Amino acid sequence: SSSNAEALYRQALGKAVAEARARAEVLAKAAGRSLGEITNISESTATPYPYAERAALDSASTPIVPGEQETSASISVTFALR
Repeated sequence: SSSNAEALYRQALGKAVAEARARAEVLAKAAGRSLGEITNISESTATPYPYAERAALDSASTPIVPGEQETSASISVTFALR
């Protein structure tokens, strides 16, 4: 369902922020600094291609096949250094 997909996406966003912090901490330590607060964060979103929607409308029937769906999130985070 769409509510489940949204919940999974929000979970992916949280994991993306945690991963960004972990990587930034490694970089800061390597530079002899410590990690400060987040100063900027933005979410990268993908725009659906209109031709995919058009192709779906043109098909006589769309089979629904059970399976797995991957959910991912892409963010850009800037941290202050101390």
